Amino acid sequence: MTSILGIIADSAALPLSGTLAVSLPAPVIDDTTNPDSVYTTEPYSFTITNGVVNISLPATDIQQVAYHFVFTETGADSPLLDFYAIVPSTTPVQFGSLIPTGISSTNLDTSALRVAKLMGSDPQLGQLIKQPACVALQLEVQATQRTLFIPKPFAGAILVRGLSVFSTAGYQNWVFRLGVVNSSGNDEQLTPANTSTTTQNGRRRILQTYDITRAAGVMGLYIQAVPEAGATPITATLIASFTEV
Repeated sequence: MTSILGIIADSAALPLSGTLAVSLPAPVIDDTTNPDSVYTTEPYSFTITNGVVNISLPATDIQQVAYHFVFTETGADSPLLDFYAIVPSTTPVQFGSLIPTGISSTNLDTSALRVAKLMGSDPQLGQLIKQPACVALQLEVQATQRTLFIPKPFAGAILVRGLSVFSTAGYQNWVFRLGVVNSSGNDEQLTPANTSTTTQNGRRRILQTYDITRAAGVMGLYIQAVPEAGATPITATLIASFTEV
């Protein structure tokens, strides 16, 4: 059973008394009990006194079935709260955190608030889920060195994620480098943590991963295509990926 705790109050923070009715939309089988339990759709009403919510319900996160919660103030004809929520197996749980939509908490929908709290408690999570920017450049050049520049499209620090090279012709004997352009004029060539190369059906794909962070003073990135002995004209697409941090 999961303990659900909370306070129900009016707009002036005065506690409300009433009835909190809960029901299931379909029967739920709980095989964690011995013997198994079957929870029917028969509603149950909890009495709420002075706004205090202190109830227990079976968890439904494994079955992914949402309870129907309805709170009606004493003497009122229409409910003040009416929502569906899955009861998690972690206990206790705050009643307010169950409300999925339509209720604001510090100007955030509570579902968004839960995500924001999670990201705030784990800064690395924000970086993991942040989508990187990808800039694709087309390269068609004779056997001479070519440098391409990518301006940084934001003001903050930069996390350089990787460089992908897709080539259909002339890719033998070429080296590709990725670096950062500094405002001081001292550009820095970055060293990849890993490099993988695959060739299939006359096409080559090179993937360099970096995951290197540089300060906000970085103005952008550069990609160098450097020919080695025996290089021939090349046709390739270069894709740099990076994220603001």
